[in-house]
Amino acid sequence: MGEWFQFKNIKNLTSSLQKIISENSIKGIVFGLPLNMDGSEGRSAQSVKDRIKLISKEINIPQIYWDERLSTSGSFNLSSQLDINVSKKLKYIDQNSATFILQGVLDYLNK
Repeated sequence: MGEWFQFKNIKNLTSSLQKIISENSIKGIVFGLPLNMDGSEGRSAQSVKDRIKLISKEINIPQIYWDERLSTSGSFNLSSQLDINVSKKLKYIDQNSATFILQGVLDYLNK
């Protein structure tokens, strides 16, 4: 899961997010939703939604959920096409997956 899940205290998380949002004039947040392969929501998806509810109480900008199924494999496959070695693929897999999700959102919004 993303780095934001490592925060033990939701106040510290929202404070950090508010600072990033303010410093970068961010207009919205995309949250990856870890659905099961059949499209149903399991414990991971519910955990993400629970945290987002807490975040939403403190941060008032548009927020969307984005299906993150296959984002890891998609980013891994893309890096394979770019001839990146396996150790670098694995080192940056979370960052690349987040980029893959964000690009999907941007492509969707631009259509």
